[in-house]
Amino acid sequence: MILKSISNFFSNKVVENILLFLILSGVIATIITPDLPFVGKSSDFANQIMIFYLALSMFFLLISQQRLMIAALICTGIFAFFLKETTNARIRYALPNQEEKLRLALINLSSIDSDPRKVFQYVSKKNHDILIFQEYTPEWQGAIENQVEPNFSYKISLPRIDVYGLKVLSQYPIVTADTIFYNDIPLLKIQLLKNNKRFDVFTAYFPPQLDANSREIALGELDIINSRIEAMQVPLIVTGVFNMVPWSAEIQDFKQKGGFTESRSGYIPSMDKTSGGIFGKPVTHIFYNQLLECTGFSVSRADNDEYGVEAQFQIKNIH
Repeated sequence: MILKSISNFFSNKVVENILLFLILSGVIATIITPDLPFVGKSSDFANQIMIFYLALSMFFLLISQQRLMIAALICTGIFAFFLKETTNARIRYALPNQEEKLRLALINLSSIDSDPRKVFQYVSKKNHDILIFQEYTPEWQGAIENQVEPNFSYKISLPRIDVYGLKVLSQYPIVTADTIFYNDIPLLKIQLLKNNKRFDVFTAYFPPQLDANSREIALGELDIINSRIEAMQVPLIVTGVFNMVPWSAEIQDFKQKGGFTESRSGYIPSMDKTSGGIFGKPVTHIFYNQLLECTGFSVSRADNDEYGVEAQFQIKNIH
């Protein structure tokens, strides 16, 4: 009886047409016009909106509203295609070859919710070639020096009292290290030698795009990175807390200009609170250029505490 009443309500042509308009507007607002101030925020949740549209189509099926169900399913397919085309939705990672490998991890210190000692013990057992700490403040200095740093021979420390502090630990010689500043925000570029093979790594922290000023700063940082790597023909990795989703217009433009591929092969929101819950967003990235291949990527967790991302690379065999 209740279902029939609901079905009769949605059968009203005025209601049906309004819903069709809203359903289609949601797709346009999220995909086609992501640069508008309010709409740009909705595009960050394209995954969640896609799941909502799928659930909506099942609801319309339940109440026998065929036109609305078909419209919602078509929109779900459009969202799925959009996300597939704007993320690195490969089927599998590259198979290992005989070239030199590099294991890199980025740790966002502010994301550590549990006992830091457990996280650092876990990190120390992973045998990474290079560790990058972001949001590195003086209060983290002692813990990292005592628990993690002894396993590494080379280091660079740029502590800050704000979110822009950086620290890099490496198992292999850091040949050069350049710090570039944009609006007093440090962007660090290092050159690493592993068994006489060169790897360049660029890392930076980007402010959340809360207003026009923070968005301008983020775009400025991206432009600086692209300008510094424009003529580089070496294995290159760019990583950081970008505070931008992979399908955002800014990341898409950055990848196209720099010839980058993202290590992350896709993203599906979950109910896991350590990942931000159902409204979680993938905003920490590891990009690499065409001279490298990614053999694996994972979100870093210790005792269900998500604290960063890690990836393994190899020099591409060009023979």
